[in-house]
Amino acid sequence: MNLALMFGLLVLSASFSGYADKKESNAPEVDFLGSDLASFAIELSAHGNGTCPATSHPICNPFVVNAIFDKKSHIANANVYRAEFKFLTSKTSINPSESYVAHTNDLVGALLASPGNTTYDALYNWTKLTLVPQANVALAEVSGIQPNTARIVIAEADGNVIVDTGKSACLDAVNSFGPGSGSGNLISTAGPCNSYQNWNNRDVNENHGSRITMREAQDYTCGLGVETKFSSSVGTNQIYTAIRLNGGTDGSTMASTYSNSQGTIRVSFNATP
Repeated sequence: MNLALMFGLLVLSASFSGYADKKESNAPEVDFLGSDLASFAIELSAHGNGTCPATSHPICNPFVVNAIFDKKSHIANANVYRAEFKFLTSKTSINPSESYVAHTNDLVGALLASPGNTTYDALYNWTKLTLVPQANVALAEVSGIQPNTARIVIAEADGNVIVDTGKSACLDAVNSFGPGSGSGNLISTAGPCNSYQNWNNRDVNENHGSRITMREAQDYTCGLGVETKFSSSVGTNQIYTAIRLNGGTDGSTMASTYSNSQGTIRVSFNATP
């Protein structure tokens, strides 16, 4: 065998080896989140039948799959996406049999079924007093984010914001109408804020239906979206992960389609400057 042929074979071999390494590095590692991810995969396979509006889409945006499920991913902020996803799908401290996203789904369902200050306050209390502090604890050691900057947005399927912890509870000149006050029906004159009346009037915040994370969570069958961008709401770069809420009562948060979805929950943190 002449030297030119040997050299050619060596180059070809190295190319295939590099491709194999690259392919392996992009392969989702199904054991990354252990039983949580296994359960998630089962839920995906149970309804991965092309029922989302864009039937030509894969079950998930490939970028989202690599960002969340591939431990070797070099996607910027992938570690934050994974941590945010793991937090939302982990079991709550108050109910070990239910995840944070599943309990949120229950409260959103109660609000939609029986709209009023009581059901709104229950969701707001849970979001502001439990979800935000627990998210801050869960991601306290994660690199790439500013500590204690968790923000939760819950929106209807069309993007109408129900709760945004980046906005305050509604105020008037004297009183704060915050969690549990039962008075959140007053509209603030200081701009968007959280109250039942503002949600009813679609004024908690501007519609979030066009936000990439919200749109992907609704359009893709797997119900997930991730994004890093400048937030016009809070005035800084944030790292976002969103999960679609379901339209049923079985707690299977992913087993819904756009047509029967109750909405979306999105968690974000301020990115490190």
